[in-house]
Amino acid sequence: MPKKKRHIVKSTKGNLLKRRFPWFIWLGIGAAVVAIAVAAVLLVRNASVCKPYTQSQSGELSCAIVDQFSDSTDRPFVAQATVLLNNYGFKVDVFRKDDLTVDFYRRLACYGYNLIILRVHAGVLENEDGRRESIWMFTAEPYQRTRYYMAQLRDQVTVAKTSDTDDIVFAVGARFTKECTVGEYAGTTIINMGCATLYTDELAQAFVAKGAAGYIGWDASVELAYVDDATMILIDKLCTAELTVSEAITITMEEKGLDPDSNAVLKYYPPLSGDQTLGQLLESFEP
Repeated sequence: MPKKKRHIVKSTKGNLLKRRFPWFIWLGIGAAVVAIAVAAVLLVRNASVCKPYTQSQSGELSCAIVDQFSDSTDRPFVAQATVLLNNYGFKVDVFRKDDLTVDFYRRLACYGYNLIILRVHAGVLENEDGRRESIWMFTAEPYQRTRYYMAQLRDQVTVAKTSDTDDIVFAVGARFTKECTVGEYAGTTIINMGCATLYTDELAQAFVAKGAAGYIGWDASVELAYVDDATMILIDKLCTAELTVSEAITITMEEKGLDPDSNAVLKYYPPLSGDQTLGQLLESFEP
């Protein structure tokens, strides 16, 4: 993907647009009290019906693959990963591109998955002076200036542009994960395949603060073909070979090598999770 002026980490998975707020956003601040009250009511109402999405039986392992690239038919990643995960004992649910709204991310924790694999667009936002700032995951929900305007002002959501389709969409970040997530991840393990999802610990810390047992991501941009292959190796080492997270990542990087364009490296968080196998991480899950 060609680099674009004032944009972020080079990525096949998308770019975040520079933050702008129209004049009527600022005029709308006068209505903030009412908006917050309504949001609080909706949050309580939605939290009261928070329940697992998966139809797996009690005690059965469940995994969600969130696939923003579901409209691409030339990559067999989801089918191949599902076989490995099924063999380990996971029931796998696949969420497609059209499922990826702001509300989907808000409610993802309360679906009760042991393992979540995020095959999504992501990137790092640059601030006004060019310093790379926060990490964001893209939705597929079209951007509207007047939608989620309080969340935009609070840096919980922002506007992003996907490079493969030129869609302008909402993106959610660490503050959204910590402040807007319904329920807790309660021992869930997260594998985030998006670009630069461990460029800093910010997003990983947010997931762990909401209860995740472990988080695996990349420190720079990754090409889709590369990250698909690398993640398949990682899943195999975690599920089939039953290696620790640190061992699985080390072997993945040895077998696949660095991303040929960005030299991205696979990392994990928190540090203590590196000494645990996937099975040990799953033992911390609290349904």
